[in-house]
Amino acid sequence: MKYNKRLLLIVGISAVLLVGSILAFTSCSKKPSEDTNTSINDNLDDNNSSDGEQINNSEKDKDNNNEDDKSTEDKKDEIDGSKDDNLNSENNSQDKENSNTDKDNISSGNKDNNQSSNNNNNSGNTTPPDKGEDNAGTSNMEINKEGIYAINNHYFKSIYPLDEKSVLKAANYMKSLQETYLTENNKVFYAVIPDKTYYDKSSSYDKLDYDKMVSILNENIKNMEYIKLKDLLSLDDYYRTDNHWRQEKIIDVANRIGEKLNFKINANNFEKKSYSGLKGMYSKYVTNAKDKEELQYITNDHITNATVDNYQNKKFTSVYDTNRLNSDISYDVFLSGATPFLTITNSSANSDKELVIFRDSYTSSLAPLLISEYSKITLIDTRYMASTLIKDFIEFNNQDVLFLYSSAVINNSTMLK
Repeated sequence: MKYNKRLLLIVGISAVLLVGSILAFTSCSKKPSEDTNTSINDNLDDNNSSDGEQINNSEKDKDNNNEDDKSTEDKKDEIDGSKDDNLNSENNSQDKENSNTDKDNISSGNKDNNQSSNNNNNSGNTTPPDKGEDNAGTSNMEINKEGIYAINNHYFKSIYPLDEKSVLKAANYMKSLQETYLTENNKVFYAVIPDKTYYDKSSSYDKLDYDKMVSILNENIKNMEYIKLKDLLSLDDYYRTDNHWRQEKIIDVANRIGEKLNFKINANNFEKKSYSGLKGMYSKYVTNAKDKEELQYITNDHITNATVDNYQNKKFTSVYDTNRLNSDISYDVFLSGATPFLTITNSSANSDKELVIFRDSYTSSLAPLLISEYSKITLIDTRYMASTLIKDFIEFNNQDVLFLYSSAVINNSTMLK
């Protein structure tokens, strides 16, 4: 009897233990499976790239992808449309502004009115150079690490900030050349060409303080007469894709110089020639391949018959080097580009006077406009030759002398040797 009770007790305990073990095993084996599935699903949500999720939900994903693509296209169209509207609005505003300017100029008899459409249609005729504006699409570009930016289709290079020490050094440099080489019989003048950023009124980028630059020069240069130029220029007097001024736009600049040097140039005495396809310094940033810019150069009998003596390129004897038009730097059509020392001789000039210009590249397009007024023009670029060599090239006596530099050179005058 005792034996049977013990046997029943053992069997009961065993049964209880067996049931407990089964329940425990079932619970443990089920929990890891749920955690693993949850983890996989979380990874699918984060990465959106699991083959398992894509296979299990292929139709759902296909629909979602189509909706996403459509949404992206809709947003792109919306952005592009908004951009086009803004550009059209800017263009219309600019056209309206130019139209109003044209009316004002015509009514006031200003010889520098904007007549680009008429002049473009008659580019082969002998007409005075225009103050027209190229018809091109508008583009904008945020300033990049090189300091290049674009506003309303004009490309700029920032030369901010003003380096006052460089300006003072430039003043002392010009005074030193005057004291070392020039005589009391030389009439000496200087002028500073504003960088085109000076006329950028549309962007909020910091601009070099041109007026302060001129003030520093005026305070430190006493024996030269300053020639003011900034009031004669505007943004459209510069190429859109280059930093230089446009030759056909600067006859008034030549005449401002002439007011001091006793000559006057007649704009009607020039014939305008055009080249479509200018490659400017900033052309590589232009994204619209159809956006072509025109370069104009003007000529007359004085320019055609003048003889150029280029120190570095003896084979080149003409004022305009038309082979350079299709080069990487189309602006080099003017006097065949940079060179340290160059003379232009005109045997049929309106006077026997001579002019010497200490210069940078801006003078390459200005000098041809002055050929009729001087029997000899000498251009000296001391960025490419030491100033100590000047005495080996020229003797000063009674020439007119002009120091003409861009604000970019004055702001980095260490390049003047």
